[in-house]
Amino acid sequence: MVLAASGFAVFLIYLAGGYGPLYLVPLGVLLFSAGFYLSVPYLKFLQPFKRTIPFFAAAILLIAFISPSEWQNSVFGSVYGSLLMLLSRRLGVLVLNAEGIGAVAGGGSTIVLPSASKVAAVTVAQACGGVEEVLVFFVAFALMFVDVGRKAPKKALVLLPLGFVGTYLVSIVRLDAVIVTGYLYGFDAMETVHLYAGVLLYLAFISAFWYLSLKWIGTGSSAGAT
Repeated sequence: MVLAASGFAVFLIYLAGGYGPLYLVPLGVLLFSAGFYLSVPYLKFLQPFKRTIPFFAAAILLIAFISPSEWQNSVFGSVYGSLLMLLSRRLGVLVLNAEGIGAVAGGGSTIVLPSASKVAAVTVAQACGGVEEVLVFFVAFALMFVDVGRKAPKKALVLLPLGFVGTYLVSIVRLDAVIVTGYLYGFDAMETVHLYAGVLLYLAFISAFWYLSLKWIGTGSSAGAT
């Protein structure tokens, strides 16, 4: 598990460095994957995930290497990226109001917070609208479907929209966590949560999602045996 933890630490360093240097991504994926597979024989609860790790490793590497390109900008700046950003802002305002924080939608992609807040407003960038997380899930799901999904294609196809919705909702939870932190503790704390919360929430969701999905599809036992 030390290797797996090292891989995760490398990825956090990559985030802290403003998404660079790029070589940290394959290094982190390699360390995490090696640590995971070395731990599987000793930690039985990891066995159901054994077949999914290569798919997510491939998806993360693919997204990471195309992220600095103009292709990423075209995704974020696309109609879908803009719609997800606007939807995220609206849902973010609704969640904040439900929590008792009187937020309102400002101009553009801004969420304006009440005077009691330690930050006046938060801008929901298109990159924070959930499109990248959904894209990673889709790439990983497509790769997984070739292997695991073909054994139960109908069930796998049911999981696709559930995964999309769940992945997107994780981005809303992240957005809420970031804004509430800024509201209570100020800009510096908000930036820290902004940097790391998405990774932790996404890993928690995707681990639970694939664990339950593999059990439902009926490949959990075979995943641990191969």
